[in-house]
Amino acid sequence: MTHLIVDNANEAKRAFASAGLGYTEADVLHVELTNRPGTLATFAGKLAAENINITSGYATGRTGSRKTSMVLAVSDLEKAAGIQ
Repeated sequence: MTHLIVDNANEAKRAFASAGLGYTEADVLHVELTNRPGTLATFAGKLAAENINITSGYATGRTGSRKTSMVLAVSDLEKAAGIQ
């Protein structure tokens, strides 16, 4: 199984269809967190307090960067979107 995060879902669907590949799609939570130890744990704690599970996650960041971009698959996207 491969997970892809795309910025243009319609174009990705066309590409998969033209290649004869099957796919599933899901909405995910995108957050930017401060790039320092413990920040993800704090955010995950806030999700847990609301009974929201993280089922998978991806992060990008660069050495020295102040922010990390997180993409999280969560059990309640609507509720999670309101958590800071």
